[in-house]
Amino acid sequence: MPGDVSALLEKQVFEILKQTFGPENALLLMEYWAQRMPLDVARRRDVEEVRLEIEKVRAELTAQIEQVRAELIAQIEQVRAELTAQIEQVRAEVEKVRADLTREIEKVRVEGQVERERLRADLLKWSFVFWATQMLAIGGVLFSLVQLMRSLP
Repeated sequence: MPGDVSALLEKQVFEILKQTFGPENALLLMEYWAQRMPLDVARRRDVEEVRLEIEKVRAELTAQIEQVRAELIAQIEQVRAELTAQIEQVRAEVEKVRADLTREIEKVRVEGQVERERLRADLLKWSFVFWATQMLAIGGVLFSLVQLMRSLP
């Protein structure tokens, strides 16, 4: 049935072309059209094949993009985990250094107190020695004065 419709349509087109352009030109146009039709159909097939190929490539690229995205996400998570571990390690080291510094500061503070107490004891000792010698000197002077006063008439 479609072949009959196509043949009838072709005859009608030929008649219209014959009336408009004449029998020779109508025949030339029909031949041109007959030669052109397979090319147009072939081009349509080529376009459809290209369209299908594009869709296939698009699907492949989408799959590859998703795979790369998944790999990147995995790598980012791995780097994040490594960095978190390193940060925790640095925090532990900083805490250790802080504790060491606190102990060292406390040790220096205690040593300073001990040194201050030692200096205080030395100062008291030397003050006692100084005042004791001063007392002895004053006692000796007073004794000499008393002796001198007794010897005077």
